[in-house]
Amino acid sequence: MPPRSKALSLTAGPGTTGVAGMRVALLVSEGTDAEKIHAVYRALTHRKAAPRIVASKLGVLQLKASEPIHVEADIAHLRWPLNPSTRRGKGLGH
Repeated sequence: MPPRSKALSLTAGPGTTGVAGMRVALLVSEGTDAEKIHAVYRALTHRKAAPRIVASKLGVLQLKASEPIHVEADIAHLRWPLNPSTRRGKGLGH
């Protein structure tokens, strides 16, 4: 097994809160397996995270074998958190 990356770890920072308090985007599209999305959504909520249903556009999506699901945010207008390098003005493309 390759060594774990502290830069990509959710728990490498101070404390052991895991995903608690984090906003987590669940990217969905037409035909996505609804049972899996709902299971992940419930697991994140149980761990005190704030999951959001995200798609390419706002509206209602018909998921595989499920009732339609309401999209909470679209990719184009979602505000992504800034990583430390971006905050210093040295993000991608700079």
